[in-house]
Amino acid sequence: MTRAEIQRQASARWLLKPGVRAAQNEKARVRMARKRASTRTERRHDSDDQHESEHLAGSDESRGVERTSVERTTIEDVRIAISEWQFNWGPEYTWEKQFNDRLRAQQERNSTFRSVDTFFGICEDHVQSGREILSDLRKISVGYCRNGRVIKDKFIQIYDMLTIVLSEVKFFEVKLDEYAPSIPASRLSSVRYYERA
Repeated sequence: MTRAEIQRQASARWLLKPGVRAAQNEKARVRMARKRASTRTERRHDSDDQHESEHLAGSDESRGVERTSVERTTIEDVRIAISEWQFNWGPEYTWEKQFNDRLRAQQERNSTFRSVDTFFGICEDHVQSGREILSDLRKISVGYCRNGRVIKDKFIQIYDMLTIVLSEVKFFEVKLDEYAPSIPASRLSSVRYYERA
């Protein structure tokens, strides 16, 4: 028996386990939705804008340019959505440096503010997607269950996911308020706001 046949049999046994096939199908469905969204985005923007978006998000996909509305009803669905949503910039204490490095790279890229605006647009879309995930977490937390262990497990999982999403959403909201305020005319001082030298 060849290694390929052994691997094929092991994969078939794994897919027969309860819930595995459904989880894999859901992952594939989300990947295809992202791929379709990415294809639509590529048609709308030229290749330079697409490369710029990929560089900013730090991944192979164009994150945040166009969101797909997906109804997530289980903890597994939300966990998958979170792992695909995150920018994966490492631990939280490095986010500030990552953000500043990416912003600086966009400022140096060209003399216009177009690349900087694209960067902040991606950040804003990322925040909105995070808010949608938080809404999904709120929806799945409602429900009745008699088993105390299941309730405790569900609570711990939701709390863990809530912490992950909320910290990243708040980080980007603060950065957007700092560098791209929604009401710039109301500021009293320019100390906290980005101004090109």
